[in-house]
Amino acid sequence: MDLSGHDLDSVDRLVQWLYSKRYKLSAYDTEENTTRYFLQLGKLNTIADKYDIVDLKNDIIDQICALYADGEYPPYMPSIKYLYENTTNGSSFRKAVVAWYAWHIDYKWYTLETTREWRGNVPEFAIDLLIELGKNMAFPDRKNPLDSKPSVLYENFAPPTKTSEPTGKS
Repeated sequence: MDLSGHDLDSVDRLVQWLYSKRYKLSAYDTEENTTRYFLQLGKLNTIADKYDIVDLKNDIIDQICALYADGEYPPYMPSIKYLYENTTNGSSFRKAVVAWYAWHIDYKWYTLETTREWRGNVPEFAIDLLIELGKNMAFPDRKNPLDSKPSVLYENFAPPTKTSEPTGKS
């Protein structure tokens, strides 16, 4: 496993997680720390994605869902920019962040001047968000995935299927 392209703090968090299934992140108390926190999660997710460490990616989704459930602020644009530059289309991390914005913001926010500025900086996020907002308008009874169990956003999640009853025949 070549980790030379990753920063030491992220590698340290990976080692912490490999040995204890926990890792330390910055506080989540100011806008600057919120950005730092999500960048730390994003960088750790980048390593987990590169080496297909699905349990770690799912643990990161648990962290995001817990923050959402606690009513914390969504990630700010610098961390979203990093996320979109370093994750694959359709990743669970992207889905969680898009859901957070799609269910947390009002439509007035989307028309603000500061919002217009980031749309040009992170166009893939703007597209993903518009698609999610459109789905919310088209299907008003849709449920917010962040209000469900985090596992609905997990990598390799397959919804339970109904199994047939055993017939007793061999």
